[in-house]
Amino acid sequence: WMSTLLRVLLIVLVAVFVGQWVRRYNRYDDVVLNLIHHFMAPGILADVDVRNKTAINEMISRFTAVVETRFPGGSAFDNVTITVIDYVTRDNTTMQARRYTPHIHNANGDGATPPKRAMVYYHGGGFCLLCGINSLKLLDEQLSTIAAIVGIEVFSVDYRCAPDYQFPYAAHDSIDAYRSIARRATEFNIDPTRIALSGASAGGNLALVVAQAFASRSRSRSDADIIDDVPSPRTVMAEVPATDVSGTQPSWIATESNVGLINPRTLLWFRQVYAPDPRDTMDPMLSPLFADNATLAAMPPTLIITAGNDPLHGEGVAMAQRLVSAAASDASTSHELVTIHDAPHDVFGQKLPFLYSKEYAQIDHVRADWLKRRL
Repeated sequence: WMSTLLRVLLIVLVAVFVGQWVRRYNRYDDVVLNLIHHFMAPGILADVDVRNKTAINEMISRFTAVVETRFPGGSAFDNVTITVIDYVTRDNTTMQARRYTPHIHNANGDGATPPKRAMVYYHGGGFCLLCGINSLKLLDEQLSTIAAIVGIEVFSVDYRCAPDYQFPYAAHDSIDAYRSIARRATEFNIDPTRIALSGASAGGNLALVVAQAFASRSRSRSDADIIDDVPSPRTVMAEVPATDVSGTQPSWIATESNVGLINPRTLLWFRQVYAPDPRDTMDPMLSPLFADNATLAAMPPTLIITAGNDPLHGEGVAMAQRLVSAAASDASTSHELVTIHDAPHDVFGQKLPFLYSKEYAQIDHVRADWLKRRL
C-alpha cells in the first residue's frame, strides 16, 4: 500500500505542476497556435498577393489583435518602470517609443542620479508586423530584463510599416528616433555618447542602417543635415539581422525546407511588401551588407548574433566578415560574431516555455556581456 500511496502522491504533484504551468503559460501556446494557424503557416502568408494592400492589412490586423490580446505587457522586474514617449520624424509625424527605466541606487547618497547608458531598440516583423505602440508590449519581458540586468535605459521604437509605408520609411523613422532620443539626453538623464543600437531580424537591419548613416555622415548623403547635431552610436548589437534582402544568400537555399515561422518564402514576401522595387535591393539603406568600405570602416564596435538554422544566417556572417575586413587597420574597433547553433530564427522572438531554454540562456548572456563591455 505504501507504493500505491507514493504513486498517487506523485500523480497529484504532477497534476498540480501541470495545472500551474498551463495557467502561467497558456497565453504563449495560444499566441503561437494563432500565429501558425491564422497568419504565418508556410504558404498562408506567402500566398497573399503582395499588391493587395487590403488583404495584407486585414492579415496584419488579425496578427496585431492576437498579440495585443495575449500579451498585455508589463515589466519583468519591480525596479524597472515602463512609460511611453513621443518622437517626431523628419516629415513632422509624431511617433512613439516604450521606455524602460531601471531604478538604480545612488551610492553617493546625494540625491542625484548620474546619467545612465542607454539602448535604442528596433523591433522585428519584416517591416510589416508589430507596428503600433501596443504591439511592442510583446517585448516588455526581454527589454525590461536588459534594463534591469545591465542597468541601462532602453527605448523600444515604433516606426511606420508596410504596406502603407514602404521603403525607406522604416529606415528614416529609425534614424529620426535615435536622433530625437540623443538630443533629449538631459530630459531622459542619459549620456548621449553612450547609446547602443539593437534590434532583431528587420530590427537588426535597422540598427545597422542607423549606425551606417552616422558612420557615413562625414560624406555627402541626403540625410546628413538631419543627424549632424548628435553623437554617433557607441555600439551596435544586431540579432539575426536581414542584411541582404535580395534573397540570393546560400543560407536561404540551405533552409528552403524549414517549416518554422520564418522561411525563405515569408522572407521574400516581407521584402516585396516593404520594398517592391527590385532596384532598391542593393541600396545600403535596405541591404546594409552593400555599404561601401569607408562607411564600414567608420562603424562602431558591432556584435552580429546569428541562429544556425536560419535563412538569414549566411548574410549575418557575411555582414560580420565585411565589418572585420573593413576595420582590419583600426585596432581600436572590435567586431564580433556569435552563432547560436541549431537555433531557428524564431528563438529571438517571444520566449516559449520549455523550448530552447539553453539557447535563451545563451542569448541573454551574450546580450548582457556585450553591453556591459562595449557600452
